[in-house]
Amino acid sequence: MNGFLSRSAAAWWSLVAAFVLFVAVNVIAEQTLRGTRIDLTARHLYTLSPGSKKVLAKIDEPITLRFYYTPRLGEAAPPYGIYAERVREMLEQYAALAAGKIKLEFIDPEPFSAEEDRAVAFGLQGVPLAQGGDQVYFGLAATNATDDQQTIGFFQPERERFLEYDLTKLVYSLAFPKKDRRGLISSLPFQGDFMAAMRGPGPPAYTIYEQMRQLYDIPGTCSPISTAFPTVSMS
Repeated sequence: MNGFLSRSAAAWWSLVAAFVLFVAVNVIAEQTLRGTRIDLTARHLYTLSPGSKKVLAKIDEPITLRFYYTPRLGEAAPPYGIYAERVREMLEQYAALAAGKIKLEFIDPEPFSAEEDRAVAFGLQGVPLAQGGDQVYFGLAATNATDDQQTIGFFQPERERFLEYDLTKLVYSLAFPKKDRRGLISSLPFQGDFMAAMRGPGPPAYTIYEQMRQLYDIPGTCSPISTAFPTVSMS
């Protein structure tokens, strides 16, 4: 009998010890990992690239990101609700890595509200859920300290794989509103084939050129530059 009680007491104390250890581990994790985000998705959907982190680290003036989203859109079309949650968590990741330089606002623009009026003023695209129905919104309006403005009118599902690129480009444009001037010298027709265009529709400008123009001031012509090459004596 005493042996049975001893085993019962040992089992009871083991449970108590396990519970205390569980609580202690959670308290320590809460204190040491607060603000830490762990991305367990297969494709690391919430892990920002080194380039994005570098842009966020260089922000000097505050930037406000206003995420306009109508929950009814996700209720009517669940894939949009899933995408909206990913956008929200990605924006939170940007704010967490920006050292307080990014302020987030999550806004549900109700029909005929001041929030909807402001979304329209920003140029966000409203979409009716049904013919003649109220507009729903799923876009981003961002401003910096000098009231420069950048927007994503509506988060299109087909651009979901470019979400980080679009967000980082938007933040970069507001963090560095004055574009650096860059010259592009190449024998390739980056700007399109002008001679072919004179005879009819020619090949368009290279995609990389159009993307560079969004970030840099690229003049149509460049001033002459001097180059020097080392010479090799053959004597």
